[in-house]
Amino acid sequence: MLVGSVGKVEEPGRGLGAGGASRELAEDLLDVLLTTYNSASIHPEIGVEVARIYMSGSIASPESIELLLKLCAKVEPEKTSAILRKHGIDV
Repeated sequence: MLVGSVGKVEEPGRGLGAGGASRELAEDLLDVLLTTYNSASIHPEIGVEVARIYMSGSIASPESIELLLKLCAKVEPEKTSAILRKHGIDV
């Protein structure tokens, strides 16, 4: 699986958009965003967008995971890397 510094996640032969693994990844990333002390660097409108995505049930879509990855990498780069490794994604 390939991950840019904060780019799209790609895994040859397997999409991230379906299945429980992508949902678990999205929930882990969301946990980082909800518990970070560095939230001041996330614009409130982006926070509203994340809440909207969560409430719509599309938090595990590829686009949502990409957004979560970008936000998490911005506020908690080390925790983000650890989560990606936990999910078997090379960083």
